Amino acid sequence: MFKKLAAKSLMLLIVAGSLVGSGSAFAATIGTTSLTGYTFMGGGIAYTNSVKDYVLAQPLVEESAGYWGYGWLKFDIGTETVDSAYLVLDCLGSGSMTISELSDTNVGDLAIYSSGSTDVSTLGSSAAVRSALQATLAADDGTLLLTELDSMTYNGLYYIDITDLYNAWVLGTTTNNGIILASDIGLKLAGIGSSEGTTPYIADNASVPVPGTMLLLGAGLVGLTGLRRRS
Repeated sequence: MFKKLAAKSLMLLIVAGSLVGSGSAFAATIGTTSLTGYTFMGGGIAYTNSVKDYVLAQPLVEESAGYWGYGWLKFDIGTETVDSAYLVLDCLGSGSMTISELSDTNVGDLAIYSSGSTDVSTLGSSAAVRSALQATLAADDGTLLLTELDSMTYNGLYYIDITDLYNAWVLGTTTNNGIILASDIGLKLAGIGSSEGTTPYIADNASVPVPGTMLLLGAGLVGLTGLRRRS
């Protein structure tokens, strides 16, 4: 009797587990990364994914000797507008020269901008263009700012809603010139070909993990325990 009931409960667990999986690994990707890079030391030095497999998001404005910096991303996208689009970033920790894990006592921050009229593919080869973009972003009145995360407490994946920007790229009302990443404390993020984390990408809403599916999995475990007691 117990074997039959346990088998039924196991099937519930498999179904619940598949729902958890559908929130991550099996969902559609609607934008793939074509370029990652970053600049630092006051814009004097820049790296792209041909050299570094990570991105450093740094302060746009720093009082000490003007050593500002920022990261950039560019994507190949679809041709249809979508109901939702999420930028997926894998945070590897805080800092730049020395990296430490994010936590409740080491909280990270991230400002995400549209690059506006500056194509990020030109940033790696031109210090003048990097400096001009820094000045534009430092003086931005919110026109280019997409969102800010100010309470990042863990290393791992973050899902940021960029639906309006994505659809503007598709419709051509905004040129797909890329995204800029800045951080007051500095963040290390996975780039193209990262050996430590997941390359950035753009996902539909099905790719965002749903906490409720974990509750369903837990309910299956509770059911299995109850059936064994009754038997």
